[in-house]
Amino acid sequence: MIINKNIENDAYLKLVHYAFQKCDSIFLIKRNDQHKSSTNKIMGIIMQTNQYTENDIVNMYTVNSKKFLEEMVGQFIDNDTIFEEDEWKENLVKLGADSKQIEKCKIDNSFHMIEDSIMQFVYEHLTYSWISKHRNSIISEKNRYLPLKYISNKAMYDEQFLYTTTYYIRLTNEIKAELINKNSIYDWCFPMALEDLCFFKDGYCWLYSVAHEEILDIYCENEEEYNYLKSIGVEFVEDHFIPISEKEKEALYNKNFNNN
Repeated sequence: MIINKNIENDAYLKLVHYAFQKCDSIFLIKRNDQHKSSTNKIMGIIMQTNQYTENDIVNMYTVNSKKFLEEMVGQFIDNDTIFEEDEWKENLVKLGADSKQIEKCKIDNSFHMIEDSIMQFVYEHLTYSWISKHRNSIISEKNRYLPLKYISNKAMYDEQFLYTTTYYIRLTNEIKAELINKNSIYDWCFPMALEDLCFFKDGYCWLYSVAHEEILDIYCENEEEYNYLKSIGVEFVEDHFIPISEKEKEALYNKNFNNN
């Protein structure tokens, strides 16, 4: 059943407590960097120039992400080594772009590359630390690959890119503490955490979320559960309980375990 809006604050805490009584596992997703070489290059420039450590970057972003990003963009937006322009500039010229359009494109792309690299760097640090901390609670993990095409020396290459890793995690007191340390379902989102918190019971998905798209469903088992969730502040699109069939349960199992 579809949820109208984010579940947060007191409603989120009550939902987590309820889910721990009902469910036996969760999954969280880590998305991998498609532009890792570019991220590493840009972060190397930023860290070497300012003598920042990895922890410095993470701490400054965590304290005030907007201010930190603005400072880094201001410092490096004109750094020519951040954004190598020869190839894309040639393509813009072929498309008829004038000098002002080319300059605007350079600034826009440099801006996004700096911000995206910092956020990806923070994400990698925080998610790696979280996974390492809770390694003993992870039941299994599943990699999802996507085809990646690239051109080198005028030849086309096909590779498999590791797009996501899904972690299936048993519910423990330590995991519960991590969950209630957040304020909402949608706090499980890039770049500050692993993403898309989902709860499972007996192999099927009871709560499904895609945080960055603000998608949230709860598959209530009965009317009593539906009414309880409403009483703690969960707002359903549906104004009454709609049961799910065994066939729908099977589809939920297949969807979440085989396609992620």
